[in-house]
Amino acid sequence: MEINKKLPKFLVACCVSCSISYPAAAQQATALQPYIFQIDVSGVASINNNSWSVAGNSAGTSPNILSELKWKEQTGLGTKLSVSSSPFKHWSLNIAYQKTGTINGSATDKDYKADNRTEITYEGNFSAAKGYLQDWYTGIGYTFLCNSELICTVQLGYNNSNQLNYLLPADASTPADLSSTYKNTWKGIVIGGIADLPLGRITVSPGLQYRQLTYYAAGNWNLIQTFQHPLSFEHNAKGFSINPSLRVRYSITKNIGWFTSLNYEYFETGHGAETLYLRENGTANTRLNAAYRNGWSLQAGISVKSNK
Repeated sequence: MEINKKLPKFLVACCVSCSISYPAAAQQATALQPYIFQIDVSGVASINNNSWSVAGNSAGTSPNILSELKWKEQTGLGTKLSVSSSPFKHWSLNIAYQKTGTINGSATDKDYKADNRTEITYEGNFSAAKGYLQDWYTGIGYTFLCNSELICTVQLGYNNSNQLNYLLPADASTPADLSSTYKNTWKGIVIGGIADLPLGRITVSPGLQYRQLTYYAAGNWNLIQTFQHPLSFEHNAKGFSINPSLRVRYSITKNIGWFTSLNYEYFETGHGAETLYLRENGTANTRLNAAYRNGWSLQAGISVKSNK
């Protein structure tokens, strides 16, 4: 599958999550004013799936799917911190960091001899109840009034999202010293926005982000002696992600509020390259067919703002 290199021509215009003055007109005016900072702190629960496959050679044949790894229903718990500042009217600077630790999950590894996932030569089932998912974002936003009801912000930024995945013993049939790892990183440009709809003390904020990304992953198959360690193989590709979200904020006072947010993420690469690092024969190359990640996260926390 080839990646569309053009950014989507549609993006929801959006608004920075700001503090609420209860009349809508006053709230809109406040949203455009500069402020010293806004801090959002929240707890996060997430569930994710990861997968990738490689072909038998660089041409994508012999067979077209040689090996396929899947991590399923990786449950994580953690926190998120977001800080924004608006030194000038309409403009804001934004930084966010999120990290969840993996507490549950499973994984499978299948190898094939023939095309289209036929003639299985190996099948393994593993635990994946270890690892983490962390995400950095930094960017700028421009806030404006979409109409008499909506406060909007468009966003441009940079994102780095990386995940450490494990293959661990699932039962007595799996070697007890199995502790293989696969760490992937998606990073690149983000464009998007949020539309803020004030409804008295409540503000409803749907949002959308699109990311044009590079993908890099490093694996350490610790029990396969033909591979080097700790770097057994690398993956490189180009991809994208789409992230719709919905946030609801309840204003306790003018500058303090509770919020909850539901987020979905979908990541995908096109064809890429796999480089194997062998103990005796140097390196070998084949095609990375694609890598995928998708998942949901639920956040709940408190938002505090300091006006100028």
